[in-house]
Amino acid sequence: MNINTDTYFMGAYNQRMAKQNSMRSAPMTKMQEVTAELEKIGFQEIPAVVSLSDKAKMLFADSAVDKLQNDREELYQKAMATRLKNEGTDEFAVNGNDQWLVFSNFLHNVGFYDEMSNEHLKKTEQILMKITDGMDDVFSWEHHVGFDLSDQFHGEQLDSHEARVELESSTAALRYFSENLLDGEIKTGFDELIKKCDIHNSAILNDGYSSIEEKFRSGRSQLSADTKGKLEAERLRQPESLRSEQAAKDLEIGDILGSMTSITEEINAYTAEIADLFSSLNQENQVDIFNQVKKRFFAFVIKDSDNEALKEFVMRHSDHVFNNINNYWSDLMKRVEEEKQN
Repeated sequence: MNINTDTYFMGAYNQRMAKQNSMRSAPMTKMQEVTAELEKIGFQEIPAVVSLSDKAKMLFADSAVDKLQNDREELYQKAMATRLKNEGTDEFAVNGNDQWLVFSNFLHNVGFYDEMSNEHLKKTEQILMKITDGMDDVFSWEHHVGFDLSDQFHGEQLDSHEARVELESSTAALRYFSENLLDGEIKTGFDELIKKCDIHNSAILNDGYSSIEEKFRSGRSQLSADTKGKLEAERLRQPESLRSEQAAKDLEIGDILGSMTSITEEINAYTAEIADLFSSLNQENQVDIFNQVKKRFFAFVIKDSDNEALKEFVMRHSDHVFNNINNYWSDLMKRVEEEKQN
């Protein structure tokens, strides 16, 4: 299937709102209305303190909002032009920090959104946005992008183990979206994009991806005991108010994690098992599947360790990942259920 996507697509909801706003005709432009309001005050040769009416203030504010929106669109187009030059035709690299745009652009072009209300359209795009947000984070941290269209701030950087869980979850969620909300050629085209998205993100992870924190742990774990002792002695010389005992404990745990490695075969087996679990997820078994995924995740990360502090650290560190996954799966299933009832 021939899949067409637009280079400067900024979201179906954003485009619809922009189109609706442009179609609202007015007898005067906003700047003409502002001028008329000022003329009501009258011109004076001697400068005076002017008190604008509420309407004039509103018009000035509206003009400023319009300018900000135009500046935002111009900045976006410049950012996309640079990305196109660097990344070529890979739409998931071009939109690496907003991969939901690729899927939404396709659905927009094939008319999937045409009969949706504004609110329904917005919620559907937000689901896609949340599904890709985790892997958008991975790309953003690696490529230092400075512009994205997500309506939420990207979270903290995922480590490599967390990113693999997120990738398998998001891929399964996109397939669930396709299987339950799409059909015919639209489903075929969407499924092709899912494959491309998976290939793009898998390549990033398989190319030696690791978070800044992982790199720090790995480097620190290789320090000699003597060097670590000197660093600890220096920490203890600091005023008590500046010393964080929890941070010191986290460093010790980080040393343990930094010394742990996994061979390719172990990573592949772990990834395959996680993928199988997510592919079987449905409304009835959601809680059970999530618990199984967590159990497999912790077993892979901490190996056979029975260190309770290590387990607590990994659980605390990965909590935001599983919360995000649970949230977008819940939103997706709610959306599917609503569709079945209509």
